Amino acid sequence: MPMKKDFDSPDSPAEEPPPVFRSWSGWYALVLATLLALIALFYAFTKAFE
Repeated sequence: MPMKKDFDSPDSPAEEPPPVFRSWSGWYALVLATLLALIALFYAFTKAFE
């Protein structure tokens, strides 16, 4: 039977901070801002070339 990895073992920290930002909220804000920027860009292209 294969062994399961114990995620609570001392060699793997339970809660690592996300890279770059201090919390996951920063990543969510970045993704949302990128989405809104792309929507605005595509809207501008649509209006410019219709």
